[in-house]
Amino acid sequence: MLKYVAKRPRSSIESSSVPDEESTPAPQPPPSPPSPPQILSENIENLNTEVEIVVDPGLRKLIEEYDVGARDRIRKEYVAMGPCQPRGHNFLRKKWVKTIDVSERPSNIGFGGDDVFTRSGFINWKKAIEKFNEHVGGVGSAHNEARIQFEGFKNQRQSVEYSFLSGKHELEVAYRKRFTSILKVIRFLLLQGLPFRGHDESSTSSNRGNFLELLKWYSSECPEVAAVVGMNAPGNNQMIAPKIQKQLVNACAVETTNAILADLGDMWLTLLLDEARDCSVKEQMTVVIRYVNKHGEVIERFMAVVHVATTTAACLKEVIDSLFAKYGLSVARLRGQGYDGASNMSGEFNGLKSLIMKENPYVLYVHCFAHQLQLVVIAVAQANQYVCDFMWIVGSIVNTSVSSCKRADKLRQLEHDRKVKLLERGEISSGRGLNQETSLARPGDTRWGSHHSTLCRIEQMWPSVIEVLQNLIDDGDCSSKGLSRTLVERMERYEFVFILLLMKRILVIDIILQEMDSRFSETTTDLLIYMSCLDPRNSFSRFDVQKLVRLAHFYKNDFSWSERMLVEQELETYIDDVRSDEQFEGISDLGALAKKMIETMKNRVFPLVYRMIELALLLPVATATVERVFSAMNIVKTDLQNRIGDEWMNDSLVVYIEKNVFNIVDNEPIL
Repeated sequence: MLKYVAKRPRSSIESSSVPDEESTPAPQPPPSPPSPPQILSENIENLNTEVEIVVDPGLRKLIEEYDVGARDRIRKEYVAMGPCQPRGHNFLRKKWVKTIDVSERPSNIGFGGDDVFTRSGFINWKKAIEKFNEHVGGVGSAHNEARIQFEGFKNQRQSVEYSFLSGKHELEVAYRKRFTSILKVIRFLLLQGLPFRGHDESSTSSNRGNFLELLKWYSSECPEVAAVVGMNAPGNNQMIAPKIQKQLVNACAVETTNAILADLGDMWLTLLLDEARDCSVKEQMTVVIRYVNKHGEVIERFMAVVHVATTTAACLKEVIDSLFAKYGLSVARLRGQGYDGASNMSGEFNGLKSLIMKENPYVLYVHCFAHQLQLVVIAVAQANQYVCDFMWIVGSIVNTSVSSCKRADKLRQLEHDRKVKLLERGEISSGRGLNQETSLARPGDTRWGSHHSTLCRIEQMWPSVIEVLQNLIDDGDCSSKGLSRTLVERMERYEFVFILLLMKRILVIDIILQEMDSRFSETTTDLLIYMSCLDPRNSFSRFDVQKLVRLAHFYKNDFSWSERMLVEQELETYIDDVRSDEQFEGISDLGALAKKMIETMKNRVFPLVYRMIELALLLPVATATVERVFSAMNIVKTDLQNRIGDEWMNDSLVVYIEKNVFNIVDNEPIL
């Protein structure tokens, strides 16, 4: 039976390679000795089978007996071999195998007895023509159904797979247009810090929320968008479900964060943290990193806002470890940490700074300098009786003048009318940031510069403030009349005006020095002194080699023993070089010096000096970036939008705050 086994090599099927079923076979040479059967090796997923490709339909295994994933491959092998016409042997007298134009009739087509034309053989030759015609039958017969399927199998352009592939391109184009259109809507809402959802998003609602309404407007203005969204989009692929919105927002945030991490690379970094309550009374911790990029620029980037159950140092440390693991960062790369002065942050034994320094002793903690200076001012103000009384009067003036909407409007109107008259007389000028509408601001102990701002506005709005208080004396109730009269009398005294001008400019010097000593640690003060020697102003007038050598010894982990021995010589060569280089003239700050060294390639000539500059720039001076995150959080999460989830709020804040990074990522083509 081996002579019925095909001897041709295995080949792939094409419509043109299948012989015509009605063509006459070419003359064949005399039979050759039988050869072993060809083996078709199939690897379908985890299934490995060896298949004998047998030409004779009566001898081959039923297609249903093969694995589903291998059946089409086997059919192609059989079809590629062409019709079966056995040669070189003697037929049995009562059995003849007929060649037909199907590789094998499907089991779900035909009637009983039809397998005589494909497997068992035909012997009723007396009624051959009748049986042949009966087998062929009408349009829906088993023979014609098998023939149609066979022709479709040979002609792949008529197959379901080909129809799917040809329609797939059109679906893909429409999907891409729909996807990019919805991304544009999401991009706009994220960059503006606007909410997505509406109170009622049903089709009959007059306001379905910003996302759906903006998408509706966009499709009405752009016919190309209208053709792929809304009713023209497949019901299961409209991409407007809340879950899809959150996934796309998350994708935007992830791409933004990845771009930040790519810019960070393997550079050193500083960790800045703070916590505050949001409008739904949930404690949120903000994480910001500070680093010097490859261009020598100091960069501060927002990474995440995380809801914390408690504000203990252990809990905050656990959150930081989780974020570092998520972003692939390491505590070993930290060179600074900046927080406020709360005990859970700055505690010497169990504070967050101590827990981090146990892992890496070179992560120097710096209490925000701006915050410390503010605390110095408050302490000095409370220590001096005259200044303390003065600040109480200032607070009372502000509260009395703007405690009601009517008084605040009156104050703004009086100030507006006064400035108009001054402008008409040419005594003041107008323009961007000049003589704009303003009001009194309340001083706060935790808001940097708020006392100075309040004093400046009282001085600027002096006539209007006096007039508002005078109106209260004339028209107010009994309680406001007495307080207003007292405030006017105090404001018109000499000592009040004197202290006002004094507090604007300078306080009592020795008290400030004492407070500075108590607020700024010895380590922090030494670091500031060392790093100030790198100041490029006035032709590097503060440059001190010995102090900078001590700075290198301070960071023993970043300067090897041999480098600490060579740093003094490199510092002397460096200062001679930059003082004689015209490109370094006029540089006024350390950040500009770092960028200039990168531009002139001197960071490679003096690598140890540039390393010192990097470490100096990493030292956190203030946590203003962290404070701005909380301001942004009050825009994204409001009283009307207080149910926004923590993850969605974090993703929205990442894009909203780091919009410059997101715009770069957003301009990249969608693959």
